[in-house]
Amino acid sequence: MAPIDYLVLPDHTILTLTHTNKDPELVKKIGAATALEVRATGIQYAYAPCIAVCQDLRDKVAACAKHFVGDGGTQNVINENTTIIHRKGLMSIHMPGYFDAIAKGVSTVMVSYSRWNWKKMHANCELLYCI
Repeated sequence: MAPIDYLVLPDHTILTLTHTNKDPELVKKIGAATALEVRATGIQYAYAPCIAVCQDLRDKVAACAKHFVGDGGTQNVINENTTIIHRKGLMSIHMPGYFDAIAKGVSTVMVSYSRWNWKKMHANCELLYCI
């Protein structure tokens, strides 16, 4: 069997922990490489890291804003853990990116497996349907 060439990029957690997400050019290069790899497979949808809004609709790769909401603030940076924060903090720190992505036409929003103040996001009807 012939070897398969593929590209492995750091996920959003690594980018956050290493502060490379403060380098906009690097983030753009990672996004462009991800889009190229996805298009090469023929897939028209990508579960891209965090929020990625497609700027050129000719790319035909639907953007997905994820992981709604508070995923970046979980205790001890543990996947599927809880983000302990008051509502004002959640709205001012964790929500703006989602509001912006929706306003700019993001195709879908993926709910996080995490929790907000111990309530599972998938069961949080207020945040899912009333915001």
